[in-house]
Order: sequence, then structure tokens, then C-alpha cells
Amino acid sequence: MNEGALLGVYNYIKKDIAREEDLSQIEFYEHIPEDFDKLYFFREYCWVVIHSGMNYAAATKIFDNFWGKGRFNFVGIKHKGKNAGIRKVYEKLDKYFFQYKKSKNKLKFLENLPWIGPITKYHLAKNLGENIAKPDRHLVRVSEAFGYSNAEDPYKAVLKFCEKVSELSKDKISIIDTYFWRFATLHRENYLELFQNLMESCTGCYHYYKKSHLEKYCAQCNCSLHYVSRAKIEGVKAATKRIKKQENIPCGWIEIPPGKEVIDYAEFSALDYLEEKKENEGEKIEKRD
Repeated sequence: MNEGALLGVYNYIKKDIAREEDLSQIEFYEHIPEDFDKLYFFREYCWVVIHSGMNYAAATKIFDNFWGKGRFNFVGIKHKGKNAGIRKVYEKLDKYFFQYKKSKNKLKFLENLPWIGPITKYHLAKNLGENIAKPDRHLVRVSEAFGYSNAEDPYKAVLKFCEKVSELSKDKISIIDTYFWRFATLHRENYLELFQNLMESCTGCYHYYKKSHLEKYCAQCNCSLHYVSRAKIEGVKAATKRIKKQENIPCGWIEIPPGKEVIDYAEFSALDYLEEKKENEGEKIEKRD
């Protein structure tokens, strides 16, 4: 797996989601309280149960009707099994919350709650602050697309994939899981094809050079993205010296458009470049000898 390309794809996904919608779901996972109370526990349990097997918009409507009127509207939950499960947890909430806080294996405990299964236990654990991924069908397919698969235990493959992206990006696993899941739901019909196209295009980092009087940057994707940070911290010249020590790396030289500063391109993804290139038909790409 080309780590530079993988991180390039992830950075593109983050930008794509920021363009498409607000980041409330991402912000939720960034601000989960460490010491939450039983009402928070019950709320997240209810949300996961209601959301199970249902699209986000429909689940939100039912959940808001249940939770948002100053009292719990059990009548609004038409699914008999989910309704019974939520009622049971509500009636014994003190007991369940106490047992959860004391449990050493929280995933195992959560799986034994009414209407929580082998997949939804990960969703609930994530919503309660555990830094894990949920191996739903989208994340399993995404992980497989990037070469991470495990037929016997799909969760291990999903977790390993998210751990690699976390290592590269420094984002939490629960955040990475949410970005990839949301991208898949936004592009439900063709997200795997989009990933393939992103991986085949130059989706790595952009390293900065000075060549003659022109400021230029390298659009190759075979090396580590750490050099982007190096360029920011050390300046272009120092970063260039580090990059030139590498051998046998095919690079494309692209002139920075007039009026742009080098640092403007520090987070410039490949797809952004390709989109801009289409809009500027006269732009020329010089190939490095």
C-alpha cells in the first residue's frame, strides 16, 4: 500500500465532506465527554437501536420525535422489538449504567444489551467514547478496496485499516471511521470506483522546490507526507534537500500559478489539482527529466 496515496485519499475525503455538509457528526466524536452520565448513556443507546437497519434521515426523524419533546415518546417508536428493548433499558437504567461503568470488557457488555448485536456494539461503543471503528458493510468494502481484508473477522481488517490511516494522519480511529463512512453514504452508488480513481491518480503529498526563479512543487506520490510538514517548518530549501536524498522516485514538475504562494499548496490534494487543471486548459505540466 502506497502510504502517501492513502493519506492523500483521506485528506481528499475530509475536504469533500466539508464541501458537502456541516461537520456536526465529526465534531460529535471530537467532543464526547469522558465522564458522561446515565442520561447520555441512554441517549446514545436509543440512537444506535433506532438507527439500526435504517437510513440516517429516517432514524433522525424517529429519534427526534422520541427524545426531543421533554419526555420520552415511546409511542413514536413503531418497531415492536426496538420499542421493547428501549423500554427495558429505561426501566433498569441505573443498573445497566452502573454495570457498564464497572465492566472491563465494554464491547462484550454492550452486545448483551437488548437489540444490540455483533456490529451495533461497535457503533454504541464508539458513541460512548471508545476509540474504535464500526465494521459495517461500507467500512468493510472500503478496507477491502485498500487491501485490508479478513473473511473470518472483518472487524480486524477494518481496525487495521483505520489504525494505518490514524498513524499517517494523527486523527482518532473513530474520526477516520466516520469520514470514510460518511463519504460512502454521500457517494453510495460509486464510492469504490471513486477510491480506485483516486488511488490511480497522483494523490500523494506535494513537496516544494525552487528551480531557477520559479517556485515549483513535486506532485509525485511515492513518498511520505511528512515532508509537507517539513516544508512548513523548515522552509522550501530545507525540505528540498531532504527529498532529493531519495532515489528512483518518478516526479512531475508543476509550476505554481501566478499569484499563489508556495505554502498555499501545503494541503493541496491531487483531485483539487485535477479539477483546477480542467478549468485551466492552457496550463502546462513539465515532466522531470
